[in-house]
Amino acid sequence: MLKKKSKYISLIIPIILLLSIISYMVFIKKRHYYISSGIGPICVDDEVREGFEIIGKFKLKNPHPIPIDDKEILFIKEKLPIWLKENYSQINANNLTQSLSVSELKRKIQYVFTVYQDGSMIEADIYCLTLYDKNIPYNVYIPKALWDDEEFVKQRGHKWGEYILVYPFLDEKWHSNIDCNDIYSPGDLW
Repeated sequence: MLKKKSKYISLIIPIILLLSIISYMVFIKKRHYYISSGIGPICVDDEVREGFEIIGKFKLKNPHPIPIDDKEILFIKEKLPIWLKENYSQINANNLTQSLSVSELKRKIQYVFTVYQDGSMIEADIYCLTLYDKNIPYNVYIPKALWDDEEFVKQRGHKWGEYILVYPFLDEKWHSNIDCNDIYSPGDLW
């Protein structure tokens, strides 16, 4: 009888110890998620719980990006030829944009990722428009962002705290600076 009790006790103690370790790892030692930004690492635990996916050292995939509305599509159509001439001077901007209808432009602009604290952008959903000239792709990155300059926001006719379409748009040089698929972890240099 005593041997049976000691046998059960010798089984119960390791099980309790194992359950304690598992409980500690699951409930107490919570994993934190980070991305890097212009001001350093940012904890994105809340975003991950809300369904965001970390897709790189600087980028998140937002399950519900702030949409670009019809008024903003018209703004993009107006500014696009000017921006293309300034940033991709080797292409025929007028030829590319004149044939682009508003509905086609709306269809071609796709959400790609979200960044935090990049320049004056506090949080930005980044959209991409890819245009082809002689079968060469040219990416135009179009941020819809919370902006940290209240005067700039008001000049654009928006209220402080609203997401605004950012102009000038961003180019492939900008994207190459944040295009890192590695996941940020504490201790990494930013």
